[in-house]
This record gives sequence, structure tokens and C-alpha cells, in this order.
Amino acid sequence: MGRPAFLPAPGFMLRLVLGEFGSILLEGQRVLPQKLVQAGFQFSYPEIDRALRQVIRGTGG
Repeated sequence: MGRPAFLPAPGFMLRLVLGEFGSILLEGQRVLPQKLVQAGFQFSYPEIDRALRQVIRGTGG
């Protein structure tokens, strides 16, 4: 998002201190809302980038 890190730390240190959670922080997770999609739910922002931009701008949908 082009902002400085709150607390910059090398990846190996995060993995060492936080274990598996460190890997999640560094690499992320792929989450699929399969049940919602099957039920016909339509997301306002299907991509996280667009959703975060809206939050940062402070404007609603």
C-alpha cells in the first residue's frame, strides 16, 4: 500500500518469534468464501486492494 512498516523486522525473526503465525503474516492466506458464492452473494469489493483503498479514502461504497 506504499506506506512505511509500523515495526520493520526481518522475516526470519518473525518466523522464529511467532512460528506459523509469522509465516501467515509474511505470506498471507488464500481464503475462499465458497458457501457465500454458492448462495449467490455478491461482494461490493471482490478484491482486497479496492476495498482497502475505499477504507483509506474514508468513503463508503
